[in-house]
Formats: sequence, structure tokens, C-alpha cells
Amino acid sequence: GRLVAAAHANMHGIADSEGRPLGHGLYPAASLFNHSCAPNCVVSFSGARLAVRTIAPVQQGAELTVAYVELYAGRAQRRARLEAAKAFCCCCSRCSL
Repeated sequence: GRLVAAAHANMHGIADSEGRPLGHGLYPAASLFNHSCAPNCVVSFSGARLAVRTIAPVQQGAELTVAYVELYAGRAQRRARLEAAKAFCCCCSRCSL
């Protein structure tokens, strides 16, 4: 029950260099990154190896965030996907505009 739900909520979709889905994986360190619809980091893969890289300047001590959903979607779509997949309502700076 709860363990499976926690594992599912923290899984990362694995995609190839063309963005085609390959499966899912559990990456304990990557599961510590919180979501933002205006992230300062991006997740990428080389095979099953996950890498997190900054995509914007980050001040020392600032939180590092990644997007859990496709950022091109509108606010309502992003929020609905996050609610369905991760069970939370996004209140990031982009969703609060």
C-alpha cells in the first residue's frame, strides 16, 4: 500500500535522447529534488544513468528544483497532471501568476 505509493510518487520516467519513454527508475538522490514549473535544473539520461544539471544561475543555498511535468502545458494541465501523478497542487512562482 503506502510503500508502493511512495515508490510510485518518486519514480522518474527514463527517456532516450529523442525523448522516447524507455521505462521508469528509482533514483533515491534525485527523489530529493522538489518540483517547480520554473525549474533551475533539468534531468537527463545516458542509458539508465540519471544526471541533474542547472539551467539557470543558482545562488548559494538556493533550492534546486526540477519539473515533474511537461512545461509547455498550460497551468491547469500542469496542475491536473501533478495532482493525478504526484498527489499535490503546484503553488510554484509560475503557477501563482
